[in-house]
Amino acid sequence: MADSDEVGPGTLFTDLALAAYRDGRVAVRERALLERYRQELGLSRERADEIVRRVHAGEVRGYLIPEGQTGRRRVYEGVRAMVVVDGTVAPEERAMLAAVANYAGVPREKWDRALPSKKDPARAAGRSAH
Repeated sequence: MADSDEVGPGTLFTDLALAAYRDGRVAVRERALLERYRQELGLSRERADEIVRRVHAGEVRGYLIPEGQTGRRRVYEGVRAMVVVDGTVAPEERAMLAAVANYAGVPREKWDRALPSKKDPARAAGRSAH
């Protein structure tokens, strides 16, 4: 496969659905974020529902990481958004984000700082403290 900076909408949505289901449950905010991405990516509701069904059934297990750095960063940004949207980060979500960040070339210090802290309730709730 040639090095590409693009990530297809189905690939990105699949990775986001995997992130949403990573902790074994999909919170209301995660569902809303998936819907927002579905619309932004121009996926039909039927295609998105099929991807979610396959992820939920365990038919898709591994992330579909693009070869290009720009595509990898886009996947990382989407997965990070999905991981933090509900205000808590389960250990399996943290491990998944670490792997995706590694593929995207994002240093641990950067992605670790982006995660909610139990010490900062405003950040944990997804709000700025300022």
